[in-house]
Amino acid sequence: MSPSGQLEQSDNANERGPNSPRQMDRTEPMARRCQITGAGTRSGNRKATRGKAKYLGGVGTKITGLTKRRFKVNLQKKRIWVPELNQFVRVRLSVRALKTISKKGAYRTLIDAGLLQPPK
Repeated sequence: MSPSGQLEQSDNANERGPNSPRQMDRTEPMARRCQITGAGTRSGNRKATRGKAKYLGGVGTKITGLTKRRFKVNLQKKRIWVPELNQFVRVRLSVRALKTISKKGAYRTLIDAGLLQPPK
């Protein structure tokens, strides 16, 4: 605190530089969401069936119950090397986003996702 009683704010954003990635705040829980594609948890149903299929000589299968379930994203924490910045960037991304990074390159993908600032 300053002598006037106001809280002082540290200027960490300027210390990291204009192209460095945003740091994850480790104090609050993170949502299960990919930082690149924005994919998150989706809901769906699990079907319970009984009966014999018609092509096997039965009267057909019937759905006897639906149970709600969740389809979770396959998230991974990764340290990705960005040659243009000559440094590593930590991201939490889905495996589909990893394939995108392999195809388009790390720097272009991170700029498109808004995790890095484009050069001016």
